[in-house]
Amino acid sequence: MAKVSMPLLSGEVRGRIGEIVFSKRFGKNVARKYTKPSQPNSLAQQVVKYNFRALNQAWKGSGDLVYTDSTDNKQKVKLRKYDKTTKTYSEIAFEILSADEKMAWETYSMKVKGYKALARNLFIAQNQKALSNNGEPIRMP
Repeated sequence: MAKVSMPLLSGEVRGRIGEIVFSKRFGKNVARKYTKPSQPNSLAQQVVKYNFRALNQAWKGSGDLVYTDSTDNKQKVKLRKYDKTTKTYSEIAFEILSADEKMAWETYSMKVKGYKALARNLFIAQNQKALSNNGEPIRMP
């Protein structure tokens, strides 16, 4: 469904009508042909989405992916490392962040970006990048 305000392409048009997609780019109305994604939900995309959710819960310390490990009685989440060559993933346990570790990320965020509100975003982005490159997750910046 598309939203049309005023005559077509002279006002504001957003959405899709048939095979034409209307959007706004750099302040101008743009129309283009709709293209179906070649791989709308690949395993690699599913791993990235899962890791964003798991890392967010590792920061918060709660959520449906958080579990208590029976061997050391610590709260953890499972993160997934995707291997591009075999197109498979492996799971690794990641301990929930402590208050000191969160403080370290906030301090790092203040130095890099100027405010600590981005600390969780930096933690998630840097770990997602490491996991996507088949590396190990980062506890401290």
